[in-house]
Amino acid sequence: MFEKLNQEKKDFLTGLFLRESLYLFAEELINASIPAGDKFSIAVVDIDHFKRFNDNFGHDFGDKILKEAANILELVLSKDSRIFRYGGDEFVMVFPEKDIKEVVGLMRICLNNMRLHPFMHKNKKYKITFSCGIAAFPQDHNTIEGLIKKADKAMYFSKGRGRNYITVVGNIKYIILRNILISIVFAGIIFASIFLFRSRIFGEFVPSVMEQVKKIRVTTKPKNLDVVVLKNGVVLQGYILDDLTDRIVINLELDKGSGTVVFYKKDIEKIEYKKE
Repeated sequence: MFEKLNQEKKDFLTGLFLRESLYLFAEELINASIPAGDKFSIAVVDIDHFKRFNDNFGHDFGDKILKEAANILELVLSKDSRIFRYGGDEFVMVFPEKDIKEVVGLMRICLNNMRLHPFMHKNKKYKITFSCGIAAFPQDHNTIEGLIKKADKAMYFSKGRGRNYITVVGNIKYIILRNILISIVFAGIIFASIFLFRSRIFGEFVPSVMEQVKKIRVTTKPKNLDVVVLKNGVVLQGYILDDLTDRIVINLELDKGSGTVVFYKKDIEKIEYKKE
């Protein structure tokens, strides 16, 4: 099995199989899995903030990141597993006869190895992480195109959670529901507090909702968050998901959960990106 794949050309930079070879490999795997009733899983991996590193430090360092990341990912491959350079800084890993739970365990090993690996540039060490999405055949889809689409969706969900994360596509709806419930509870606490402060018990009119929010102490478990300082003095911490010409999209980390918010740059005093 997989004899054709061994004759395929490989990526000159990373030494991995190319995107075109993925479909050849998957076709053989699916044809073998359907009659046998076998399962397999795929993982889509995307290097976090790769464009920032590539733009700030040059393509040589970008190439170094890709080559060393590929080597780290290859360490968990079994005899029949394969990894493909899907495009740019995105990789697709295929794990025959492995279920979701096994692949999650393997990808956690990869992510830990990536965090610990010293990516060196001019005698300075940089921390590199990745975001990952996982899908399984046939429960999530019965074609390679469908599986990649599902795993890619889960990978972008990982980026939305702050990057440096692994998401199983089947768990997304439960995560969203949990976050909604947390947000409802948190909002209820905020508005209840505002109502109590505005009541006549205190005999005075309280400031606006924003002024109350400014007084709430925000604590976060994650470290090295991006910091956004608004012109009204409010300091926000989270993960900047997109930095556009006139606005930013940030995933805020609060005591009771997280949420994605858009701020226009005309309202922002300064932005402090986290240290990589």
